Amino acid sequence: MNAFDKIDLERANQHVIEAEKRHTRHSALVRRMAATGQDATDAENLLVRFKETLDLMRQHQQLILRQTEDN
Repeated sequence: MNAFDKIDLERANQHVIEAEKRHTRHSALVRRMAATGQDATDAENLLVRFKETLDLMRQHQQLILRQTEDN
C-alpha cells in the first residue's frame, strides 16, 4: 500500500483547485460560444474530459486524505 503524507495531500488539494478553475473557465467559454452561435461541439467534448479528470482528481484526493488520516 502506498504511504501518502501531508505534502501529497496539499499537492492533491492544489491540483483539484486548479482543475476546478480550469473547468469553470472552460464552461464559461462554452456558454459564450453557444450564445454567439458558434459551433461549440469540440469545446463541449473537452469540457466533458475536464469534468472526468476533475472527478478522478477528487477521488485521488479522497484516497490520500483517508490514508493520511490512518497514519
